[in-house]
Amino acid sequence: MPITFWVNHAGESVIRILNEKNQILWSTKMVTRAGYNQYRWDLITQERDSPLPYFLRYKEYLKTGKYKVQITTSSGVLQKEFNAVNEK
Repeated sequence: MPITFWVNHAGESVIRILNEKNQILWSTKMVTRAGYNQYRWDLITQERDSPLPYFLRYKEYLKTGKYKVQITTSSGVLQKEFNAVNEK
């Protein structure tokens, strides 16, 4: 999922994905430059490691539901709601 945003000044930004209860499911820091910036998120919210053989749940993906993407920059906070759907 591409997350594209504009900043006025170069610096560091933090991208967060929040659930309906405003709990952080995923976040990352990103060095940004003035202008458009883009982060391509793979929808993985958590990764696990296990020494067990045949361990299948290494990665947890975003479940269907309502979420917010929140971007904190030196200029302020940007926030946008989005819906994750499972179309088969």
